[in-house]
Amino acid sequence: GARTRSLLVDSHLENVSVSTDDGSAGFKGTVVDLLRSRLRAGRYEKPKIFACGPNAMLRNLSLFAAEHQIPCEVSLESPMGCGVGICQGCPVELADHEGQYALICRDGAVFDSRRVRIT
Repeated sequence: GARTRSLLVDSHLENVSVSTDDGSAGFKGTVVDLLRSRLRAGRYEKPKIFACGPNAMLRNLSLFAAEHQIPCEVSLESPMGCGVGICQGCPVELADHEGQYALICRDGAVFDSRRVRIT
């Protein structure tokens, strides 16, 4: 999903659903709106979510996935000073360990969405 058609990347994959906030391509609405609509219509038998994008979208997808018990992996982005964990510049808080963090560069960048707090 994207805000407008101009922000979408062409996909050569089969069975891809597209959404734009303004409706200029595909489904009109957010990615979460699209998933909710498709689930209601019975379009997905055993859905899994793999997502990258802005943290606000990833947070909403993670909440949606948890609510519907759908496996969800998110690719997080962060400025990385060193890329190997030495500088500690890319932390993400762990959801099940209050006050503990993973490093996006060393432990990710892809995480099970239930494992991290996306801010």
